[in-house]
Amino acid sequence: MAAKTRAQIETISRDAAAWYPLGDGRIVARVLGSTKIVVEQDDFSLAPHLVMDGFWESWVTVWCLANTRPSDRVLNIGANCGYFSLLFARIASKVVAVEPQPRLAANIRRSAMLNGLANLAVEEVVAGVEERDVFLKLYDGLSGSAHVTETAHGTELRVRERPSGDLLPDATCVFVDAEGYEPLIWAGLGPALPSARWVCLEWAPDRYKDAVGFLAALRAWGSITVIATDGSEAQTSDAALLSSATGSLETIVVRRHA
Repeated sequence: MAAKTRAQIETISRDAAAWYPLGDGRIVARVLGSTKIVVEQDDFSLAPHLVMDGFWESWVTVWCLANTRPSDRVLNIGANCGYFSLLFARIASKVVAVEPQPRLAANIRRSAMLNGLANLAVEEVVAGVEERDVFLKLYDGLSGSAHVTETAHGTELRVRERPSGDLLPDATCVFVDAEGYEPLIWAGLGPALPSARWVCLEWAPDRYKDAVGFLAALRAWGSITVIATDGSEAQTSDAALLSSATGSLETIVVRRHA
């Protein structure tokens, strides 16, 4: 995709947006001008935006396009419908999409096939700290918004957790959106961190048991910026990040210290 700015991406994507019902509760849509993606028809989080507009979080999309190289190996944890996984796979040499929900994982595999992306693999697990069984709390109408729990109350989905660093040990880039599970993912990333040049994640301090300690661990590994509304990076402070516990979410970039 030749677009460089948020406005260009939004215009190109909207102009080319199209969709087709698959007849089994799924839709195939065209996003980012030419990429085909399979989404859930009853999802009210990402799917309506992808089907009608052809993009999601255009400022983050701009940043990803600008910061991914052809030689990169990208670990996308919390892949959801695979929007960012497909974006990365158009550029990078290898992408591993981590998505524990079987139906969403199957959709990503179908999307990879539709786009001829043999460099996109799917791990149907939770990325975390250790090998164990955990549970996913699911939400009607929000198919990608599941969160991990250690105990079940009857409606959760049992899934396998694996150490996040085992899923792509030589990753150069790590992109995470995991509904508050980011600290455990970070703890499990140890083996992958020496080869990674950046980790991008949704920062949600109100969901963390120890946001101060997690932030300190991130700062020890690299410098931190926030993705701005135009897709550039803006400097931020610990105080600003911790104050976002009032409810706002930021997408932050952690770049490994030289």
